[in-house]
Amino acid sequence: MESEQRPAAKVDNSENNSASMIHDQGPPLELMYRPPLKLMYKGPLHDAKQAAEDEDKWLIVNVQCKKEFSSQTLNLDTWAKETVSQTIGANFIFWQVYDDTLEGQKVCDYYNLKSFPAVLVLDPITRHMMRSWSGKIEPECLLEDLVPFMDASPKHHHAKSVTEEPLTSSSNKKLTYPDLPEEPKWTKLKHLSARNFLRTDPIQFLWSFCSSQLEEAESRPFQLTQAIAGASKTLDYESKQTFKESGLLDSMISVTWD
Repeated sequence: MESEQRPAAKVDNSENNSASMIHDQGPPLELMYRPPLKLMYKGPLHDAKQAAEDEDKWLIVNVQCKKEFSSQTLNLDTWAKETVSQTIGANFIFWQVYDDTLEGQKVCDYYNLKSFPAVLVLDPITRHMMRSWSGKIEPECLLEDLVPFMDASPKHHHAKSVTEEPLTSSSNKKLTYPDLPEEPKWTKLKHLSARNFLRTDPIQFLWSFCSSQLEEAESRPFQLTQAIAGASKTLDYESKQTFKESGLLDSMISVTWD
């Protein structure tokens, strides 16, 4: 009696093969392009600025846009690069935000950002934007551009700016004062001018402001005095004090010509 031969059973390994193919493709895209969490400061921008000021480091702000693929590649090709992450982690405070968040919109409005991704170096003391980049940023170029900020900290930068050109009243040359940071709003009423300063700003900025408002001040020496009940106090340009340290908060200052 002849034995009946049955066809060999076929085993469908397509599911296993698919799983193997997925495994071979490497990590998911969301992991490849994820933000540099270990590098990022955790907290709002105000706290990041305070941390940068306390540690005397420049603040790097990265504004990302979900609609721009270059924002994702910036995470993968630049922030994830070991030399970049080590350099920034050791010398800067790094803060990242998306442009469609509340804080992101505030940053975009304040610094007039139109192109993304945007990377800014901010002075944590004055909030002044010292340097900016947009779009694709090569790691090597970024590190090269950051060298000046690693050579001089924010406090060193401000100390240098107020001592580079010492003022001598006996000199007849044109007087020079430190650069005055930008201010969002100020008003001028006849001969009275109002200007806001940070508590941590050096009082030398008063001379800078007066020089920018009074044309004659560019070539003629002047003194600044603070009105005090029953007396007056002449301010010293050589003082290294801040507005908070000098007690000049909410004060009215008078200009007199030498």
